[in-house]
Amino acid sequence: MIPFWLSSNKVKTCSKFISFDTHTILLNLSGHIIRLFGLLFGAWFGTYLIIQC
Repeated sequence: MIPFWLSSNKVKTCSKFISFDTHTILLNLSGHIIRLFGLLFGAWFGTYLIIQC
């Protein structure tokens, strides 16, 4: 038997909100990771060019 508080609308909307929140957090994290890789690649490429010259 499902408990009363599980079937209530408040819990459903709360779980929806939480899933949306984690989704946005994941998007922000992936953006930060991409930026970090871009910085690392830029630094590595810059030093590579300096060494070549």
